Amino acid sequence: TPAPTPDDGIMPIWVYDVTETEIRSRDPNTAFGNSFLITVEHSDDGTDVTQGLVKFDLSAIAIVGDLPDLLSVAWARLELLTTTSTTHPWEKVGSPISGHAMLAAWNESSTWNSFGGDGVQPDGVEAAAEASFEIVDPDGGSVAISDVTADVRRWLAGDAPNEGWVLSLTQNPEWDFTTAES
Repeated sequence: TPAPTPDDGIMPIWVYDVTETEIRSRDPNTAFGNSFLITVEHSDDGTDVTQGLVKFDLSAIAIVGDLPDLLSVAWARLELLTTTSTTHPWEKVGSPISGHAMLAAWNESSTWNSFGGDGVQPDGVEAAAEASFEIVDPDGGSVAISDVTADVRRWLAGDAPNEGWVLSLTQNPEWDFTTAES
């Protein structure tokens, strides 16, 4: 979809102030907030799981909530640059990456054990039970684009806290995404 322009009656706003980290079952007390990549993986036996956490500071567009007659969110999308994937043509196709809206507070110092020792669960307490989006088999070096309009509208309206999303898999393979630090 081409970027909207003021001529379309839509003024695009890009948000780059991002908080991100990953949490790992194999390193349950280690924080990865300064990493250059976010890895999302799930081993076949479920013993090695890494989840990504990402959120954006929406305060620059919070004015939308103050002036609903003048401004609204036409659409919002999350763009993630995939750097590598362990999916190979001869391997099974991996499960999609699920993006669930986070409900629990977190920061770049959060760890696997920050969420009860079992990572983030989509249980309606730590993260929404229903996924906001799925990323299906992104190619390494490509941009995965997800529609996150409903979540952003809910956050700007004050109907839910903006804690971003947890990115997770339920089976192999592994995906790496760049971070703001890269």
